Amino acid sequence: MTTLCEYGDIQAPISNIRLVGCDDGDIFHLLGDQAGAEGAEILEEGMKGLIEAQVRTVERTPVRSDGAILRAVKTAVMEIELELSISSLLVDESFAEVDGKLREAFSFELDHWYPESTLARIEWETADGVRWLDVVLTAGHEYKVERDPNRRGFWFWTVKLKAYNPFWQAEPDTSQQLTFTEPGVQTVIISNPTGVPMYQQWSATIGQWRLPDCSWAGKKWERVPGGPHADRTVLYPPLSEVNGGLVVDYRPGELAVRDKYDTNLIGVMPVPGDYPQFWVPPFTPPTELDVEAVAVPENGAGIKLIQPRQYRRPWGRV
Repeated sequence: MTTLCEYGDIQAPISNIRLVGCDDGDIFHLLGDQAGAEGAEILEEGMKGLIEAQVRTVERTPVRSDGAILRAVKTAVMEIELELSISSLLVDESFAEVDGKLREAFSFELDHWYPESTLARIEWETADGVRWLDVVLTAGHEYKVERDPNRRGFWFWTVKLKAYNPFWQAEPDTSQQLTFTEPGVQTVIISNPTGVPMYQQWSATIGQWRLPDCSWAGKKWERVPGGPHADRTVLYPPLSEVNGGLVVDYRPGELAVRDKYDTNLIGVMPVPGDYPQFWVPPFTPPTELDVEAVAVPENGAGIKLIQPRQYRRPWGRV
């Protein structure tokens, strides 16, 4: 929990950084409240590349003109260096135990033998809540040690990490849930209060659904459905118990339309070749959109809108 630190007459919020080991492993308090409680902490000036990922531009230089033409803006993989002090002097464990637990908290990849494997997570808590990065080890570790650390009880480790998703994640908004007892139309409120595009998801029970898929227009914080497809909707195929339900997923690289058993449904769309297209741009205010239950089974139907929250920094609304 974020606490306050007093500097004379000024009270400033303290940030807390924690490491959660891979596969829900040990937790290490690295900075702020309880820093070093498990024998590891970040050294002063020991964070490099952690705040915000680098942005790269793709440009083209025409042969017959000066300057260049901007072709694309891409966010690079976040490359992080943390300088850690690892010590057994303040904990009731040997140096080998402390160091071993910290090293075990990291991994180079997911565990192939554990289907529910998770990567190590760096959590940063501020007044804006808790945001996190999933990280993996990369090559190039450095150790600063002049004597046997088992005898001295400490050493310094520069650990190099990568976050392949370079955006700070927060808990998604899943508050928009609807239930239907008969065919009809209800509304959800969709928004994106972050500086990162939002790739929304829908999770619905069996039946048949028509969902909004509008294009957007307007400046930051004033965006509304607009442009050539302001009223666009997508009709999805009718589903039965065999399918288990409907999942609509805007995330790049995922099956855009599938049932609850991950069967691809693009080939059976009522309008051949139709599929969800328009994710929600950054800085979009709360907006009401219609959701239509076209066919509802006897025991009713329900749908949930999942709105991911990703940020470029661990604090603020960017």
